[in-house]
Amino acid sequence: MSSEIPRSPGSLALPKDFGNVVRLFPLPNVVLFPGVVQALHIFEPRYRQLANDALLSDELITMAMVDLDQAHSGNPRPDLLPTVCIGKIVSHNQLDDGRYNVLLVGAARAKIKNEIVTDHPYRMAEVEVVEDSFRYAPEDVEALNRQVLDLFRVLVNRRGVAEVESLSRLFEGDLPLGQISDLICYACGAEPMQQHQVLKESEVCRRAEILIKILTSLISGPIPRNISGSDFPPQFSIN
Repeated sequence: MSSEIPRSPGSLALPKDFGNVVRLFPLPNVVLFPGVVQALHIFEPRYRQLANDALLSDELITMAMVDLDQAHSGNPRPDLLPTVCIGKIVSHNQLDDGRYNVLLVGAARAKIKNEIVTDHPYRMAEVEVVEDSFRYAPEDVEALNRQVLDLFRVLVNRRGVAEVESLSRLFEGDLPLGQISDLICYACGAEPMQQHQVLKESEVCRRAEILIKILTSLISGPIPRNISGSDFPPQFSIN
């Protein structure tokens, strides 16, 4: 699993004729954020059809998180958490047996207004795109930016991860607070429900404050046993 910030902000733009109707790819343990690239291996027939339909039209796939309690109970059509991320396919290849390997970049937060009954084998919904909002003074935004980056650096150092070039560029860059919070939440090893907490917050400073609590708990908690591998943080490139 890898993440990166796309080279061009234009790559995040939704199509001009976007009609607020999306194809849903529900998963119990994957949260996509705007500005992050998610690798997907698509093998179920219904989602192969979804990928094929997307590639023939707007190249959009919307990642949704299922209600975990319902998923664990065996519900074949569990409810979805209302906040989702619309993703845009940036590269793909189709295997001989019809499976797809896809790189999907998060393009926009959105909220499900209602699901749509269709003849497609996959689920679809009407959504409302959610824009970032700012209610704090600029100096508060700057202070939160520093705090998020400082805590992430502590976490990286505590887990014994070398500060590779991409991490250094993240710490030294000038990305906006909202994008920094999204990227770090994806990369820090937070649980899916913690990630979804950050995804559903459109107010940028409040989003950063939620992330600060997550980072603080990760720093004070035990170091995961699998951290010696290359899982943390996911490889990403800031271009």
